Amino acid sequence: MNNAIYPGVTGITFTQTGTDVAQAVPAANLISAAGAHCLGAYISVVGNDLNVAFGGAVPTQADTGPHHTLSAGSSLFISSWGSIKGMQFINAANTLVGYLKVTPVF
Repeated sequence: MNNAIYPGVTGITFTQTGTDVAQAVPAANLISAAGAHCLGAYISVVGNDLNVAFGGAVPTQADTGPHHTLSAGSSLFISSWGSIKGMQFINAANTLVGYLKVTPVF
């Protein structure tokens, strides 16, 4: 299935539960059955807000930190394998669980 925003074939959408400890999206979820890594990914946040950081930075639950807050209901498209692979996320507030929905594009 091709999409208008980013040419390619979408992979299987998966959901990863946010925690109160920073975590990355498992690389295995971003690699096709043929062994190719994704070229981009659609990212959505459901439930509660998540803080995300890129480039090796570790997000925190503090208001100030090396992260961006993605509000529940927001979406973005990341068009860099390195950015997707290096992204980490954490619940924006302690015990308020957010969910990261990811659809890789190959």
